[in-house]
Amino acid sequence: MKTKFIIIISAFFIITWPVLLQSQTITTTAGTPSECPGDIVVPLTVTNCNGIGAISLVFQYDTGILTYMNYENVHSDLSSGFLIVNQTGNKVIISWASTTAADIGSGTLMDIRFSGVTGSSSIT
Repeated sequence: MKTKFIIIISAFFIITWPVLLQSQTITTTAGTPSECPGDIVVPLTVTNCNGIGAISLVFQYDTGILTYMNYENVHSDLSSGFLIVNQTGNKVIISWASTTAADIGSGTLMDIRFSGVTGSSSIT
């Protein structure tokens, strides 16, 4: 009986292991603001963002045109865990981790607020 159980469990993992290792493609998009000067809100959206335990993103921008102000409207699934949003030089670094997986699906992670002067800057 014990041998049959081990064979069944082994067969289960051989059959399902490739499925367990599959990853999903998550698309992250920063909105394209077109209004300067003044306050600019850039929504950070995702698609297919399910079962996520950690996020790490870096935004780069032209500090001669944009000044990072803050972040707001954080998705409720990111309220548990540990969220850090830090600005250094021409980058905004966003890190989040939790032992409870987030199931955001398709939606907005948060909004990033800048103050801008007349000009043009890409956000990458």
